[in-house]
Amino acid sequence: MTDSLGSDEKRAILKKFNHDLNNNLQFILAYTKLQNRFGVDKDEIINTSCVFIASIAAIQNKKFEARHEKNLIPAEGFLKDYIGILNEYYSSIDFSINVKEEFYIKQKQLFHIIALINELINLSINSTFKEDSNRKISFSLEKNQEECTLKYSDYGFGIWDIISKSNMRSVLFEQLVKQIEGKLNYSNDNAEITINFPYLQ
Repeated sequence: MTDSLGSDEKRAILKKFNHDLNNNLQFILAYTKLQNRFGVDKDEIINTSCVFIASIAAIQNKKFEARHEKNLIPAEGFLKDYIGILNEYYSSIDFSINVKEEFYIKQKQLFHIIALINELINLSINSTFKEDSNRKISFSLEKNQEECTLKYSDYGFGIWDIISKSNMRSVLFEQLVKQIEGKLNYSNDNAEITINFPYLQ
């Protein structure tokens, strides 16, 4: 693909790649510092960082495979790869995803969605799962015109009860929701949360 491009175009592509990569790495660094400041377990920090880095690689691979004219990434295609990453680092959890209809999404927005899901997974592991429970986590991502909806459920004690408490982890979660300009809702039984956020064109 790049063989047919001129030197100026190649430099522009490389510059954009470096810019996106730098932004993602800076986010991981800032997020890791916040986790450490809030007293998050070191093993959790390492695990989350590994998932982040593997996700960056998967995003770049999907961008190259899709060859979208605007460098957008197929949501369903990436999330299938993301499930594989989660299965590698959280082998005791049964993950499932649902994307009702394939759509393309910007790398920056997708990365922030992954950060949000990662934090929810850690909250489930640390707070809502019983020791002897059947650990299941499901999430779905859907686009409806100019809005996206992320749904998350861990089938535990109720993820909403955890994130609604006033503590350091809930503050971190709220910041991640703000990153995507999200609006948080929950189901009547507290078993599922829904986050609606604008789809970036």
